[in-house]
Amino acid sequence: MDKGLLDNDSKYEIAKERKNSTVLRWYKVSNLELISRVVDILYDELVEFYELNGQRKSTVDKLKHHIGFFVTNLYAVSRRDPAKFIAFPKNRSV
Repeated sequence: MDKGLLDNDSKYEIAKERKNSTVLRWYKVSNLELISRVVDILYDELVEFYELNGQRKSTVDKLKHHIGFFVTNLYAVSRRDPAKFIAFPKNRSV
């Protein structure tokens, strides 16, 4: 089977078998200036692309928090091993 045609669950299992992934750390957040700048840039790109102007402050804060969460996880993993993947389940019960 062509690996490009595998669904996400199969890709997750392959990465897990190869020990080439780490689990998304739900508690990782950072207040580093570098992370904050990246979050601001990505947030501005999302606002422009999806035309999200005029959002409430609470919505903006939540979106920036989630962007920061993913950026922090990506940064932490890439510092340890740039070839490693971050895996996270699609099922909320996990």
